[in-house]
Amino acid sequence: MIQTTDKKEIVIQNNTIQKEIPSPDKSKVLVLEYVDKMEIPISFNYRVIDVQSKKELISGIFSGVKMEWETNTSIKAHSYIGIVEKDNQNPEKLFEIIKVE
Repeated sequence: MIQTTDKKEIVIQNNTIQKEIPSPDKSKVLVLEYVDKMEIPISFNYRVIDVQSKKELISGIFSGVKMEWETNTSIKAHSYIGIVEKDNQNPEKLFEIIKVE
């Protein structure tokens, strides 16, 4: 009796993405870093940098589906809404506003 042990190795590579999104008036940049792993919600590490002084204004972590500028002083961070939660829509849960000073 011959026994063979074939092991197949599956390698999954996750890419780290870094996006820079300028504010509407281009005075600040929203820098997003996250791992592209095809799963929702996404854990965003975010920073806002003042373009002129290169100073970091705010930073943090947000778990959701998307982050974008709402105005020159606020970021709209879209929350993840699961299928079960869709029937019970609460507009306040769809996103949160992050103020940039």
